[in-house]
Amino acid sequence: MATVSIGGFIPTSLKDGPGVRSVLFFQGCDRACPGCHNPGLQPFRGGCEYEIEELVSYLCQKCINKKLTLSGGEPLAQPQALVELVSVLADRGYDMCLYTGAELGSIPDGVLSRLHYVKTGWYMREHPVRDRFYGSSNQKFFEIIKEDEKSCLAEI
Repeated sequence: MATVSIGGFIPTSLKDGPGVRSVLFFQGCDRACPGCHNPGLQPFRGGCEYEIEELVSYLCQKCINKKLTLSGGEPLAQPQALVELVSVLADRGYDMCLYTGAELGSIPDGVLSRLHYVKTGWYMREHPVRDRFYGSSNQKFFEIIKEDEKSCLAEI
C-alpha cells in the first residue's frame, strides 16, 4: 500500500461540496496560484505521512456521515495514494468529492469512476465567484450521475 502526505482534516464543512462534509487536505501543490486559498499546503514537505490503511481507519472514526471532500494542495500530485484511498473508501460506501486544479481529462479513471462530485480548474483570483463550491469563474463543478453501470457528468 502507498503512503499519503496529509496537510489537515476538517470534520465538518458546508463550503466544500454539497451537504455537510468532512474535508481531507492533501499536502503539496506545484501550481502556486496567486491568491491560493490554502497556501500552507503548497510545499510538498510539512504534511503528516500516513499508510492508506491507517488513514482509512482514522476517516472511519472521524467522518461520521461518510461524505468526504478530497482537497489540498493538489490531490492529483499524489496519484498512486489517491487511487488507492478512493478505491478503499468507495468500497466502504463513501460519498466523495474531489477538488483539483487539473482539468477533467487529467483525473485517472480509477478515481473519477468512484467519485460523486468533482471541482476542476486552477484558481484565478482575477475572476472571483461567490456563493458556489469553487472560487473562480473558470472552474467547473460537476455531479457524477451513475445509472446502469454508466456515468455522466452534470455541471452544477
